[in-house]
Amino acid sequence: MSVNDALEADAAAPRRTRGRPRKSADERDDGNRRQELLRVAARLFRTQGFDATSTRDIAAAAGMRSGSPFYHFESKEALLAAVMVEGMERALQRQADAMAQAAAGAQQQSRSLSARDCIRVLVRNHFDVLVG
Repeated sequence: MSVNDALEADAAAPRRTRGRPRKSADERDDGNRRQELLRVAARLFRTQGFDATSTRDIAAAAGMRSGSPFYHFESKEALLAAVMVEGMERALQRQADAMAQAAAGAQQQSRSLSARDCIRVLVRNHFDVLVG
């Protein structure tokens, strides 16, 4: 193998990043610290606003060092996206639970839910999610 061949092979090889490789989402949740970050970040974003909240604020409120949130999230924007996804997943689950409960109640009364009943249940639950 010539020097040029060795250089070309080295250039074609994938570059390894420095430091420890990023963990998968499942691996990052160890100790439930990721969930704690999401909870704290959601509260701070809601009370202070996104722009006024720093990652240092989030880390301090979660009892972490200032760089620790970056172990779980690439950036403050990624943390906000995760907060939003988590909120939407919980809201959708609550909607599904409300519909299941309404359907069970209707079934006990030997009737089916009308479209109006479904809309009523979903709107009422949506307001509970927004206000609650």
